[in-house]
Amino acid sequence: MRRAKFLQGVSAALSLSLVVGLGVSVTRAQDEPGIHIGVLAPLSGPFEPLGRQVERGVALALETLGEDGTGITVTAVDDACDEERGRDAANQLVGAAVDLVVGGVCWRPAVSARDVLSSEEIPFVASGVRYHAFTDEADGPVYRLSGRDDLQAQLFVDALITGMFDGLIGGPAVNRPLVLFYTDGNYGRTLAEAVQEGLESEGLSLELYEAFEPDHNLDRFAARAEAEGAGLVMVFAGQADSALMADSLARRLPDVPVVAGDSVMTTEFRLLAADGADGVVFARPTPWRSLVDADIITDLEGDALGSMAGLVLPSMAATQVALQLLEDDEGPYETVLGLLRFDANGDADLPAFELWQWREGLIWPFEPTVGEAG
Repeated sequence: MRRAKFLQGVSAALSLSLVVGLGVSVTRAQDEPGIHIGVLAPLSGPFEPLGRQVERGVALALETLGEDGTGITVTAVDDACDEERGRDAANQLVGAAVDLVVGGVCWRPAVSARDVLSSEEIPFVASGVRYHAFTDEADGPVYRLSGRDDLQAQLFVDALITGMFDGLIGGPAVNRPLVLFYTDGNYGRTLAEAVQEGLESEGLSLELYEAFEPDHNLDRFAARAEAEGAGLVMVFAGQADSALMADSLARRLPDVPVVAGDSVMTTEFRLLAADGADGVVFARPTPWRSLVDADIITDLEGDALGSMAGLVLPSMAATQVALQLLEDDEGPYETVLGLLRFDANGDADLPAFELWQWREGLIWPFEPTVGEAG
């Protein structure tokens, strides 16, 4: 494995300073030798399990670095998935004189932290932020491993124009009325606008394009789709809102396929949507495990630190990238996910999303079928 020169023989006996609250002092002098890693993650609240996965990934990355040499200090700070906490957490990491920061789960605190860290030219390598503007609007050394949200839109457009959805409809999807419903929040609107723009660039248009509010009567939206003769309905909203819409559509239009964003890949969506979940096709982030050599996965899962679920692997890779950035700005960077390069925006050249489908209460890779001409 290629590593920057200063990493050869870094001690696995690292100093781990876990800061759960804000305003806690960090006892490390700015001129203390060694490398100081900051970790930004939700370590309390409903998203704490994801934050703990980030921590585990960082620890695993450091376990691979050898037994002799310079020590590493790690300071993990809780952003609680809150925008203001993200800004305060970043300021705390700056005050602690970190050399680099990894993590990032929820996009709002990650963006707030990004701006603080960029102003100090502290590299920030995010493992779980998909909000597209996270890298687009960065003014400093900001990198991202997870796929951008707007790449979902391109996946849907490509699937439509290449006929991947034709088997669901029984004929060319692009020849049937296409309907798109979305919620007027950042996630739904951003994804909807990107799909609409992508379709228009291919000379296609939507028969119905409308925002919905989940606390209103959703049956009328299903009725609108029925009146337009919808061949396929796209729904872009959070998991609960998507579930309510999928349920309404299934009752009114049981034979019309539904395509949705990655928010519907959860068990909660299936429970809320009930029978409406069956058959829904959605974008799923490419499973990290599929990018890693099977032998490496076996070794890692045998470790006492637990399984490779969620954000463990990308956080491990983000740490490996961040450490190499201190020595080499150009890359490529050797990681558990393979050799990584980043584009001018700071986005990694990794597969972003795949099409999956709910079938009989489980999710499966989507398998396009050839439909009859229609």
